[in-house]
Amino acid sequence: MPPLPTFPIPNIYLPLWYLFLAAFGWYLERRTRCFSRFNIFTVFVVAMYLRYGLAVPFSDGVNPSSSTQTHVSTGQLLSWYGALVLTYLGIAAGVEIVHRWRGTIPGAAIIQGPRAVDNRALLAVAVILIAIVGLTWIVLPWSELKASAAAIIGPGHSAAQYRAHRIAYGNLTSYSSSFLHYLGSFTRFALLPGMMWVLWFHRKHAFLMHGLFWVCFGMLALIGVASGEKMPALLLGLGFLIALVLGAGAPGIFNWKFVGLAAAGILVAVPALYHLQEPSWGYLQLLVGSIYRETIEYSRLGQLRFVFYPDLHPFLYGQSSFLIHAAERVVGVAGPAAQAPEVYIPAHSAGVEAGYSGTWNAGFFAEAWADFGFAGVIVESVIVGVLLASIKRWFDKSSRGPLALGTYTALCVASLYLTETALLTTLWTFGLVSVFLVYLVLARFPHATTVAGPSPAIQEGASLQRKPG
Repeated sequence: MPPLPTFPIPNIYLPLWYLFLAAFGWYLERRTRCFSRFNIFTVFVVAMYLRYGLAVPFSDGVNPSSSTQTHVSTGQLLSWYGALVLTYLGIAAGVEIVHRWRGTIPGAAIIQGPRAVDNRALLAVAVILIAIVGLTWIVLPWSELKASAAAIIGPGHSAAQYRAHRIAYGNLTSYSSSFLHYLGSFTRFALLPGMMWVLWFHRKHAFLMHGLFWVCFGMLALIGVASGEKMPALLLGLGFLIALVLGAGAPGIFNWKFVGLAAAGILVAVPALYHLQEPSWGYLQLLVGSIYRETIEYSRLGQLRFVFYPDLHPFLYGQSSFLIHAAERVVGVAGPAAQAPEVYIPAHSAGVEAGYSGTWNAGFFAEAWADFGFAGVIVESVIVGVLLASIKRWFDKSSRGPLALGTYTALCVASLYLTETALLTTLWTFGLVSVFLVYLVLARFPHATTVAGPSPAIQEGASLQRKPG
């Protein structure tokens, strides 16, 4: 982990930046009710505000002073702030487009599925997905997974051992090594989480569904922790919180249960996971370090895109994307692939260890800048606003049964990846669109006894909110 920053003194423009964030939050609350009632924008906007909002002014001096010794010019810093403003405005424009669209969202009729799914279909799809993930992430790399788990979870390990096993296991399971490994990676990140949360909301229909949920949850937790990845484990906890909130009727986020669970995650779960990476740190170091890693670090890494592209490296025009490059090879127009920014930037930064290559991720708008500059930032921001608003409208108009609730939980979790990686990667690899593949398959097999209308959990949550006092 990079050293903790020394926070620069906020400049005179700091109040204007926070006023802009407040205005954006006010607009989004009016259009989406993301603060007064939980929805997909709640997850996305809170993550954006923590990583590319409140923390931004405190990241301005980190790269030159302590992390990379990289000079950041005034022009590069202005481009960084300008792109951030355009990102928020583009998201707002996308939301406004959907808000003013009076017709049916294109494709909405295709994904209006039943409330619940036949148990045999749930069993069949779950077993297939579990088998793919189990084969590629556990059975084939078993020796390294076992050694990695023993070294990372066992007592007496060091930060160097943690990093070494993370790299070794990552190399064995890399999506680029074979089609089977690509299928396993895609299933683990895009499909199995959606299946898992659908099983959670079907748990009252059959005891077997409850058991299958815990098999999925345990498998993903084991792979995440033993492989040295903290985010998958954190997202499992976030998914649990979201599932509980949706099951309670999606109340506002400012209630003591929501705040209590979130505080427990920040104060206990996150430092515990970071302890595996830095076993020599005390609790206060772990707490401060984990908060830094989930906030200022993302802003710092995003800022570096504006330092390197196009001044130190030409714009990429999508060539760092595995999916785009593979598609171009299929039609015979592919040129040489470019290194992704998270690989190229640390490899060309002074004083940075080689082990950090591949871990320097940033939000979708920063990757859009590395590809296409300001045009990419604007276009992709509008797409994100349209997409999230369309997902919200789909769920609001859905039956809100177990199938829709489970899929929406997975979508809410996947929206967090927009603050971590490129747009196309989030849509496909991390399930923000591809999770509907599971939804569409399961929707073909409705439960024989289900009828249209809100689920019992939603009805109960709504009735509780109508009670006086």
